[in-house]
Amino acid sequence: MSQQEIYRIAQQLNAQGKTPSVALIKSQLSVTLPLTTIIKGLQQWQKNPQLGETTTPSSSLAAKDSVAAEDLSLNQVQQQFIDLQQKVQALELEVSQLKQQVKALTSDS
Repeated sequence: MSQQEIYRIAQQLNAQGKTPSVALIKSQLSVTLPLTTIIKGLQQWQKNPQLGETTTPSSSLAAKDSVAAEDLSLNQVQQQFIDLQQKVQALELEVSQLKQQVKALTSDS
């Protein structure tokens, strides 16, 4: 949704005879977005100003891009979760070994 809003604002500014810029787009956004998101959206619009027009093909393309980005993010989160699970398991094993060492040392005394 954020990219579509950036495209829409860029189209409006262009139609008004203004050159779309990060500052102009940021000032007209309905929600706060990171500057990197605004910059990327503006760059994409500059490469293809028709991308922001509300036609079925471009809307479909934008939706596919959004789904692909969400899938990538989901995959990244899943991988991070798996990595964290593995680290927790390794730490649990280390704690168990340390407990055994402490027990062995205290029983020798």
